[in-house]
Amino acid sequence: KITDATSQTMGAPYGLAFAGNNGLLVSDLSHNRVLFFAGNPQCLTSSQAASIVFGQPDMNSASGGSGLNQMSGPHHIAVDSDDRLYVADTGNGRVLIFNRAPAAGNGSFAALTLTSGLHSPRGVNVNLATGDIWVADSGSNAALRYPAFNKLIGTGNYTANATLNDFAPLAIAEDNWGNVYVADDANRVVIYYPGLSALNAANYWGLTTTPQFPLAPGLITALYSTGTTGQFG
Repeated sequence: KITDATSQTMGAPYGLAFAGNNGLLVSDLSHNRVLFFAGNPQCLTSSQAASIVFGQPDMNSASGGSGLNQMSGPHHIAVDSDDRLYVADTGNGRVLIFNRAPAAGNGSFAALTLTSGLHSPRGVNVNLATGDIWVADSGSNAALRYPAFNKLIGTGNYTANATLNDFAPLAIAEDNWGNVYVADDANRVVIYYPGLSALNAANYWGLTTTPQFPLAPGLITALYSTGTTGQFG
């Protein structure tokens, strides 16, 4: 087993993410880096050399660090619809975001970091439709949601806008309906569904309307999802 850092070898490959049809990104846990293998997924070949490295100045370096162009034990990674690379930089307690991964150079600096509420992030997922950023943080026993990248830049507020408490979450994903799936250290996958709200089907007054009309047995009621429109028809 060859574990020396090169463009064709990895010490402990961990996370995978496709940058559209531009290529494959792989996090290399023990070499504190992420490698980019260029090419259409159907054209990737065995022993292909990586063309870009993130977290290191070159393909042969492997030391960890805390700079914006360094990493320490990166785990899961994700890519958004604009080919930005998101890295759960576990050892540094942050998520690194790199612009336009397929066009970056070796040792590029992250454009933005997420640190608020994070202690030891392991998983990261970006919803390609909404841009929402979900982070599984085992150190805080929670999964945190952050606004889309453009909203983060526009508001300058980098804090989480939702939190799901869980036992040492390790990986996270969100489906097209807004359901969140969390793999945690209790040897399970937990599924969080968007909440339901109720309306009086006669006058469409809800429970949060003033004055309030609470539901009662026998009342004709409409239920709807607070998640993606049309989720429950």
